[in-house]
Amino acid sequence: MKENYYICTFIYSEMTIISSPLSNDEKRMFKKLFISRIVLGILLLPLFGFFIYTYISDFSFYNFDELQLFGLLLLAAMIFLVFKYVIPGYIYTYKSVKAKNKLIQSTIVLDFKETYNYRIGIRFIISTEYRIIDSWRITLLNNNPPFPFSQLYIGMPIKIHYLEHNKTDIIKIEKI
Repeated sequence: MKENYYICTFIYSEMTIISSPLSNDEKRMFKKLFISRIVLGILLLPLFGFFIYTYISDFSFYNFDELQLFGLLLLAAMIFLVFKYVIPGYIYTYKSVKAKNKLIQSTIVLDFKETYNYRIGIRFIISTEYRIIDSWRITLLNNNPPFPFSQLYIGMPIKIHYLEHNKTDIIKIEKI
């Protein structure tokens, strides 16, 4: 029988969160992000509309077969994903454009994982006292100077600049 042993490491730190006003450069970054997401949505909207139009024009109750069922399920899945992720993403981005303050969190790295996928690349998962940061699920807006994910270690002090309502768009991560 295989036994699992867990090693617990307790690191004492005082996490601080400070509110500060957004700079003009950060406000411009959020405006550019909003405009680019709107343009991407406008470019993908005709494709989505064409799919709905062709499905509705070919739909027939008299010749209902497996392909129509597959199209109906695909259409339902697409509509679900639009309402679940796309529309809230636009709402969060619009709120980011209207935001006036950002939060700066001084914390330490509690856990750090690095995984590799040969198709996509390296994925970094950072656990801090406040949240988990996944490099594939966030947008790091200001990466100048670049944040070295590969040089992270457990117990490393970092500062995370972010907006309170937006969990996917991080303004900046920097070493302390």
